[in-house]
Formats: sequence, C-alpha cells, structure tokens
Amino acid sequence: MSLCKQQYLFFVVVILLLKTTNTFAQPQPADVILGDWMDPKKETVVHCFKSNGKYYGRLVWMQNLSSPGQPVSKQDEKHLNYLVLKDFEFENSEWVNGIIHQPKTNKTYTAYLKLINNDSMEVIGYKLFRFLSESQIFTRVTSFDVLNLKLNLSAN
Repeated sequence: MSLCKQQYLFFVVVILLLKTTNTFAQPQPADVILGDWMDPKKETVVHCFKSNGKYYGRLVWMQNLSSPGQPVSKQDEKHLNYLVLKDFEFENSEWVNGIIHQPKTNKTYTAYLKLINNDSMEVIGYKLFRFLSESQIFTRVTSFDVLNLKLNLSAN
C-alpha cells in the first residue's frame, strides 16, 4: 500500500472516530430528572414525572417537623401528593417555564431546574427576574429509600 493511501485511510479512520465520539457526547436526555428527590434539609421527597411532554413533581413524603420520627399530622397530611413542580419543559439542558409551589406557605414562584450531576439537581425559584432567584440542591433518592422512610414512620 502506498504512503498516500495509508495517509488517506488514517485520515478516514480519525474522522470516523471523531464523528462517533461526537455522537456519544449528546446532551443529557430530558427524562434524566425522573424519579425521587430529597430537599437539602431532608424534610421532603418530591417524585418527578412526565406527562404530555412536560415535567412535574409531586410531594410523596414529608418529615413531621414538630415531632420528628412520627407520622405527619392530619393538617400536614393534606400536602402529600400535592403537585409542587408544574409545567416544566426541557430546553438547552435546563427544565424551564415551570412553577414551584410551597404548600405550607402557599407561595408560588416561576422556576427552572438544572442537573448538576445524576444525583444532584438545582431547583431555582424567582419572582419577576431570573437573576433575583433563590436555589436549593435536591439529592436523588431511590424508591427503596422513600419506602424505608414511610415504613420507619409507620413503625413508630
């Protein structure tokens, strides 16, 4: 094989490798946020799900703040299964155009979500301007962790 053909073959192989590498380096799929997430104070767990192309989060567990380790009061129990994250759309590696609602304070904020890594998600809420925001880092928990939390409370 001539030197020119070898160089050409080498060039083709390099281009194919670069193209293959670029294919695998695609942005994270939007569904990566699906699952259960615990707030930084370890007081609540939100289950993220997808419906009709949008992303939502439902409150599936909460700590009894007045009596830790005990089931939540009847008054707080009404917050369970409440939609706290609503109408998020995936755009440019963020989940945007959604709202976050805090049931205990009855406050609603415009919000967006950013994945820090597979186990950490930043939840950013704001009123009026995005640069005037507050954020919290939620940590992924497994369904088994949530079940354990629920079972520990019912055993008390």
